[in-house]
Amino acid sequence: MRALTLLPILACLSAGARGKVLSRCELARLLKRGGLDGFMGYRLDNWLCLAFYASRFDTGTVTENSDGSSDYGIFQINSRRWCSDHLTPFTSHLILSPQIY
Repeated sequence: MRALTLLPILACLSAGARGKVLSRCELARLLKRGGLDGFMGYRLDNWLCLAFYASRFDTGTVTENSDGSSDYGIFQINSRRWCSDHLTPFTSHLILSPQIY
């Protein structure tokens, strides 16, 4: 059940077309509110470190890979794992309220 509460957070942080650069504190608040502090044994500072080095806290970060897949958002979620067609970027605005920011 706890994993279901993470979906809106991950979706928000993978918002390709409507990217936003979050501050460290903004992201920390979102992750804490989403229950990531301690999730799967990782502390909040681990998640922040990952997000910083993956995207510099930029939700619009997109990395094209040599295998044709793409990585999206703050955590650079790969399209092969996230999207069934391996090409379509995930657009969180289709399922999320903008109040998450």
